[in-house]
Amino acid sequence: MGSNPTSCTFNQFSYSFPKMNDLNLYEQDAALNHVEKLEFKRLAATKGEEKAINYITKELKKGEIASILESFKWCKSTTLLMKGAFIFLLIYLNLYQIILLFTDWIWLILILDALLALIIYFGTKILLDMSRIYYIGKEKESKNIIAKIKGEQTENEDLTNPVVILSAHYDSIS
Repeated sequence: MGSNPTSCTFNQFSYSFPKMNDLNLYEQDAALNHVEKLEFKRLAATKGEEKAINYITKELKKGEIASILESFKWCKSTTLLMKGAFIFLLIYLNLYQIILLFTDWIWLILILDALLALIIYFGTKILLDMSRIYYIGKEKESKNIIAKIKGEQTENEDLTNPVVILSAHYDSIS
């Protein structure tokens, strides 16, 4: 019907893709081999992640592709904040109900409401302050692998600094 599913045009450039039966069987087996080699739990900041880093950097060296490791620190602040907020609300609501049972203590509700308002105000102010990084919980260290492959330009191409960025996560549960 006029359209070829193995090619496309994007921003004045035409791209052709090989058909599956034209691909080299060795390349298909190599891709499957990589998937099988990385088929294990590799959560961030664990031995599994370290094993994945070693495998990927070894394969990049085999392909003569320069790579660097970039370390960064992180922690599960959001999860801990959500748990803390949930526990605080449970305690707050239970205190509220207990105070409502004793009519002589109703004035304490005003104090609890003022305390809740202050916590929400300052908590929001601190959380939305992007000038500081707050780590709540155990700080962990992980690494990114950055590899650069220089592109090749043919004589007929007039490309002004084209860049292709491929990104993937290697820290996950398989």
